[in-house]
Formats: sequence, structure tokens, C-alpha cells
Amino acid sequence: MEKDRRYNTVKLLIQAGHITEFSQIFDHIPRSVVANDLGTNYNRLARLITHTEQFTLEELVTLSQFFEIDSKIMVDLAFNQLIRKKGRRRVCAALLHRNKQRYRHSFVVMLHIQFCADGGSPFPQGSHYQSAQRQIVLW
Repeated sequence: MEKDRRYNTVKLLIQAGHITEFSQIFDHIPRSVVANDLGTNYNRLARLITHTEQFTLEELVTLSQFFEIDSKIMVDLAFNQLIRKKGRRRVCAALLHRNKQRYRHSFVVMLHIQFCADGGSPFPQGSHYQSAQRQIVLW
């Protein structure tokens, strides 16, 4: 089956910097096309677009393969949307209190990447999340 030509259009827009958040992708390609290619339900994809913290890393990597971009770029798009939506401090608390078995691994790693690049820590000093950060750094 041939890939939809709009994937290439979105790729070019991402590389040019015109798409900076995950939800902006779907201004150029229908959700139904991506949901079908991803093998998920349309309604689930619509929910994930709004709540990017519920994506698994595997799904984000698969999406990056559809658009033929680096997987870190796709993760960054989802993270940028989450930061804009909730704000820097609230993101840390919200992500770490969510379903710890499923979501923590995906987005704690992303938090580590994003905030360590700035030289700062996403975790408040003296919080019980400091040990979680150390685990990720060692991992």
C-alpha cells in the first residue's frame, strides 16, 4: 500500500519549523488516515492528540517513521504541546502522578532530556522525585 503524500508535506513543515506542537500535524493530514496507519481507533487518536502524555514511546516512534523524521523530534513535538498546555511545574507533577506503570517511563525520560538540556532539574529540590531522576540518569 502506498503511503499518503501528506506525510511528506508534514515532514517538510516540521523540518522548516512551521509545526512546533503535535496537534498542528493534524491541520495538514486527517486524523483518520493516521489512525488507520497506526492501527488504532479514531477516537483514541483524537484523545491522544489532546492528551499527549498518554502516548507511549512506541507509538511516537512509529509516528516518526510514518513522517520519516527523527523520533526525538516527534517526542519533542508532543512534549512542547504538553508544556504549553500545562506549564513547566505542573507538567512534572501531573506526569509523575499519572498511571505510573504505563506513562511514567515514556514521559519521565522526555522530561529528563528536555530539562537536562537546559541544565536544570524538573524536580523540586528535596522532593521524593529526586531518586526517580537519578534512576533515569543511570538508565
